[in-house]
Order: sequence, then C-alpha cells, then structure tokens
Amino acid sequence: MKTIKAIKIDSENESISLIEITKYNNLHIIQSLLKCKTITGFQLDENHFCYVDDEGLFCKPGYFFCIEGFNIVSGNALIVGTNHKNGRDVSVKDDYLIQLLEDTIFLSLHRKIGNKIEKMEMGEF
Repeated sequence: MKTIKAIKIDSENESISLIEITKYNNLHIIQSLLKCKTITGFQLDENHFCYVDDEGLFCKPGYFFCIEGFNIVSGNALIVGTNHKNGRDVSVKDDYLIQLLEDTIFLSLHRKIGNKIEKMEMGEF
C-alpha cells in the first residue's frame, strides 16, 4: 500500500491543503479527489506535477485559480511530486505548500451575499 503527501487546490472554497493519500495507485483516486471524470495535467517544475479537472469549465463554471507563471485553471487540482526515473507520482517536497500559498490566487465569477451565491455579470468585475 503506497501513501503519498499531495496538495489539493479547491477553487470553489478557495483553499490549498496538504493531504495524505493512502492506496495511491490509480486514476480513480485522482478522479475522486478532484470530483471529476476527466483529468489533464502539466509539469509545474522539475519536482512537481499538477493534475487538474479537465471538466472544470463545464461542471463547476466560475471558479478558478492561478499559480504564478502559469495560465488560469478552472476547477480543482491535485499536485504531486514526480519521480523521473520511473514516472511514478511521489510525495510533494516539504516546502512546496508554503510556496503555493504565496504564489496562488483565486478568481470567481460568483459573489457570496450572506448564505446566497450569485453569478456576477460582466460589468461587475
């Protein structure tokens, strides 16, 4: 049983958290954590890879995040470490969470008024 430390970005709740994943060995784990069916990804740096919800624009429209130096992403993400020798995901580096907290911003097309969430119109940005 393989356990790794990963970072989950939740764009709707505007949170970035370090999580521990047990039995990390298949696509279904990533899909479950991102709450999606289709994923894609990109290399963040030589040590980290970012899996993203490829359905983010369609299933949960209006919630985005942006990591400094990269394009805006819609939906949620899971960041893992990379092992270039065997291509397998590994734990993230210990200090990477701090870097992401400093380098990530959240964007939303929604505004919260009390307990109600409304979609913003284009002129309200």
